[in-house]
Amino acid sequence: MGMQNIYMDKRTGKGLIDIIYIDPPYNTENKDFVYNDKFIGDDDQYKHSKWLSFMNKRLLLAKNIMKDDGVIFISIDDHEQAQLKLLCDKIFGEDNMVGMYMWYKSATPPNLSKKIRKNLEYILCYQKKKDNGKFIGISNKSKSLDPTTKPKNAQKEWTFYPGQLVVKKEDGIIKAGTYGTEKYPNELYNDMIVENNTNKNEVTFSNRFIWTQDTLQENLNSKEDNGVVMVASKDLVLSYKRNNYEDVAPNNLIDAKNGVSTTEEAGKELNKMFDGEEVFSYPKPTSLIKYLIRMCDKKDPLVLDFFAGSGTTGQAVLEFNEENESNARFILVTNNEIDNQKDLDYLIEHKYINNPPKNAKKNSKVYKEWENEVKEFKNSNEYYELQKTNDYQSIGIFESVTRKRLNKLIDENDNSWDKKYLDANLYVYETKNDIKKTPFKELNVENVIDKFVEFIAIKENCFNKEIKDNFVRYTNEKELLIFTNPCLLKSKIVKTAEKEFSDCNKEKIVYANISDEFMNNDIFYKPYPTEILNHLSCVEMEVKD
Repeated sequence: MGMQNIYMDKRTGKGLIDIIYIDPPYNTENKDFVYNDKFIGDDDQYKHSKWLSFMNKRLLLAKNIMKDDGVIFISIDDHEQAQLKLLCDKIFGEDNMVGMYMWYKSATPPNLSKKIRKNLEYILCYQKKKDNGKFIGISNKSKSLDPTTKPKNAQKEWTFYPGQLVVKKEDGIIKAGTYGTEKYPNELYNDMIVENNTNKNEVTFSNRFIWTQDTLQENLNSKEDNGVVMVASKDLVLSYKRNNYEDVAPNNLIDAKNGVSTTEEAGKELNKMFDGEEVFSYPKPTSLIKYLIRMCDKKDPLVLDFFAGSGTTGQAVLEFNEENESNARFILVTNNEIDNQKDLDYLIEHKYINNPPKNAKKNSKVYKEWENEVKEFKNSNEYYELQKTNDYQSIGIFESVTRKRLNKLIDENDNSWDKKYLDANLYVYETKNDIKKTPFKELNVENVIDKFVEFIAIKENCFNKEIKDNFVRYTNEKELLIFTNPCLLKSKIVKTAEKEFSDCNKEKIVYANISDEFMNNDIFYKPYPTEILNHLSCVEMEVKD
């Protein structure tokens, strides 16, 4: 993940995110993460500390952009689970840990150990500031009637007024007496008239009931969803059914009972979208992300995934909205990483390098000579320039998988996939070279402003873009002007904004190179974010009117 992406989100999106889900590299022996532009192998004695440093920077920034009641879920396996928990305890606070969930990842895990087959992966969960809000698990539905007695309870009397009992007997009169079961005899104190499967008269029972008379009547008379229906069986055993059982907190095991599938099923779903081609290894199922979003019980949440991979979180949010009539939004942050094998295949196919020697062992002289040729080409200026081309970038994870996956879901002109979420809009923003790494001599007004404008638009939730002289205008439920010329006087800024917004009845916001925010003629003027101002202070500017 490009570190600058979340860094800019920190500067422009502080306290905006409701839910974060990330599936970071697990730091296995498979060289699955890059640190300082190098793959980290299992033989690196500092692999754990490098991975923790890698995660520490990102989690600190993530905490900054979460709302106070924001929630973060982090998928991880055995390799770094223990270390990650200690790191998260330090960053978020041990008291803000919600718990550690276990996802049933695979019914057919690889048989790599003689002692254990690993079916589970972990999901660490923290809140920025843990509150008393309840997480929602699966709906608590009872298929059978619930009992009204317990053996250790004291004897109580229950009186039912006419029409309060559902009686599973034919119309007639039931004489006072002892009914129920031998273990729980139910004493009926007076004759009961049954008409249309309900009690026509007031009747009283005695047994070891679970509630007092007041609680019984409160439940029977409740107009809320959690009211009860009381049923008398043919033997006059009393039991009850709630109209709507309260959702229970989620169990720490997440599996098919929660409607969550495995990585095998996720792979099949993704491969189907790409006509059977395996485009991503070990994807998470959309059902897992949807379950975590639902669990948080937040209205129209903004969901962030800054290790977006194949785009599962984006698809999950789209499906969640349709299934729950929600207006949740998502931000996916990813790089366009090209794995080693795809890189080699591309270079061989386009004849930048030769094929590896046939039947040569990897430690043979001829194979090592080929490896040196590949290494030499990758250190060349030709390779450096090649990496900038659109054709080469098209094989990266974002271009070849993430973007295509989401487009298949929301582009009505793309007929390669049957599901469509046409109410969705997909906006793609490319963060240019990290401004923090830009050589000072190359720093100028244009590239400083250009690198930040779209982050401000994301913060203000405005996306329809129109470029004009000295400013960019964005439109959504509100109107946004961002002045790209930081050298204008305040009077010029106000005059331009009032002219541009002359026929606008929406909320109006302006960002410009000013010292303080102010309101004028229903237009809210805001200074550039601090990060822009810090960089502009390094650039020579000529103030213009």
